[in-house]
Amino acid sequence: AHVGEEVNMAPKSPPLFKPFRALGYITDNVPFAIQRRGKETFVTVSVGKAWQVYNTGKLTLVLVGPQFKGSVRALAVKGDLTFAAVGKDVVECKRVHRSGVYGGVHSAPIVSLLVLGDMLLTLGADGKLAAWRIGSYAKPEA
Repeated sequence: AHVGEEVNMAPKSPPLFKPFRALGYITDNVPFAIQRRGKETFVTVSVGKAWQVYNTGKLTLVLVGPQFKGSVRALAVKGDLTFAAVGKDVVECKRVHRSGVYGGVHSAPIVSLLVLGDMLLTLGADGKLAAWRIGSYAKPEA
């Protein structure tokens, strides 16, 4: 360094600890759900019996969902709603609070979720497909 020149003494972090590499260490094998809100993109991931939302641009934790009785097997998102398949039911959360449960239809655990407009499709390991109107928890439309 020359006289009057600032020297950066901060240690360089090894590439192993870069934020983009850390997300895979805390999630499980459940497929993630991606959502674009305004100019930002968010990813919802399963972490055992709960879910977490990360801002993909900064890789910062934004929300942590509630703990469920069983493991999360599938995820879907729409606006402020997060849908988590837990056993034979789907738990709906608005932001981080449980707002309803879609259930009583499947005889086997739910393995896949899909949001189409105002409908939530649930597919059970038994091969049964149910179509729920989002917000109507009593019974599916089909």
